[in-house]
Amino acid sequence: MAGKLVYALVGAVAAVLLSFVPFSTVIGGALAGYLNGEEGLSTGAWTGLFAALPLVLLAVVVGLGSAMLPEPLVQITGSVFVVILLFVVLLYSVVPAALGGWLGAELS
Repeated sequence: MAGKLVYALVGAVAAVLLSFVPFSTVIGGALAGYLNGEEGLSTGAWTGLFAALPLVLLAVVVGLGSAMLPEPLVQITGSVFVVILLFVVLLYSVVPAALGGWLGAELS
């Protein structure tokens, strides 16, 4: 388990460094899956989750900020925004990284 998380962190660093490339999480997941050699799908998913942490933290800060505002409509809008943002982050980051992890494990 510890080795898988180390490879996932390496893949996440690669994904963040290559963030200017579309679907860089696929590359990071493929790297993590290739390094792990087995359990590529879960290693890639961890890679996507680690790579998405900065955006998740941003969503939490925006959600907390909108919850502190006095207008109820702004609070609701902020909460809906945070839920949609988290869904998009997971869809864009974790799923392609898991696919990349599976492909990387198949290549190794």
